[in-house]
Amino acid sequence: MALLLFGRNAQDGKSHGNVVTFGTAISACEKGGQWQSAVQFLVDMAVCDVDSNTVTHSAAISACEKSAQWTWALRLFAEMARNRIERNAVTFGGVVSACTTGRVWELASTLVKELLLEGGLESNTIVFSAALTSCLQARKWAVALSLAGEMTARRVRPDPETSSTVACACRHGDQGSLAATLLDTVSRDSLLWLQTVAS
Repeated sequence: MALLLFGRNAQDGKSHGNVVTFGTAISACEKGGQWQSAVQFLVDMAVCDVDSNTVTHSAAISACEKSAQWTWALRLFAEMARNRIERNAVTFGGVVSACTTGRVWELASTLVKELLLEGGLESNTIVFSAALTSCLQARKWAVALSLAGEMTARRVRPDPETSSTVACACRHGDQGSLAATLLDTVSRDSLLWLQTVAS
């Protein structure tokens, strides 16, 4: 109820909210699966002359991702670039995951390449994992293997889920040597788990 009242006041320009209160409202929308309200709060911030930031936009993107609204996630992502709002690994992770939900693997892999160019993916397993999953769902083994190779080159340590995804891509893409390289980068427990999955 308080969130609804805050939103109405913001739309009427009566809210005295700041970036923290708007951020809290958007995060609540994200947790509650209210992507439209999250997007509306970003609009309301502009009405109230409150500048959005990385945190508020990332939360709204995450709300869109969780509601399978990948086109809106991409719109907000592009808006960040237009408004010169810093995009970090969390932002990229949200939009790449949204692309995975929308089964648009081309966009997911393109976004990873864009983040690599910006230098923000040095140790982010989540973003790689989301892009790999998207490629795997689309049966794009070569693209998945290319991303896996990039992970290895950048010394990004795969978690068990990512390792499983890569093992599947290696199996279908006939790339046993890449699988072996990646196996060397995971912990003993993960290695045992992955060998079980890959067999």
